[in-house]
Amino acid sequence: MTSTPRDPATPGGAPAAPAPSPASALPGRPRLARGVRLRLDAGGSDHALLFPEGVCRLNDSAAAVLELCDGHRRTEEIISVLENRYGDPGVAADVRELLCEIAATGLVVDADA
Repeated sequence: MTSTPRDPATPGGAPAAPAPSPASALPGRPRLARGVRLRLDAGGSDHALLFPEGVCRLNDSAAAVLELCDGHRRTEEIISVLENRYGDPGVAADVRELLCEIAATGLVVDADA
C-alpha cells in the first residue's frame, strides 16, 4: 500500500507539492558546498567527498566532474572540458545527471545563488 505525502502546513493536510524536476536543480556555476572537500587517498586510487555528516565515495568519472566544480566554470564549460579530455561528445547527459543528483543532496551548490 502506498500513501501520498501530506504537507502539514496546508489546511486539511493537502498533498505536498511535487518535488522540483531534476533539470531545475542543475547548478549553473557549480561548486562544492561549504565544508565539503574532494579528497584522493594516499594511494591515489580512491576518490571521496568528505563532509561533516560523512563520506561519499566516488568513481573516477564523478571525481573528474567534481574536481571542475570550482564555482567559476559554468556547467556547460565543465561538459566541454570533459568532452575534450575524453574525446566523448556523449558525456553531457551524464554530467548533468550527476550534478543534479549531488546538488539535490546539498553537497554541490550554485555559486550564483
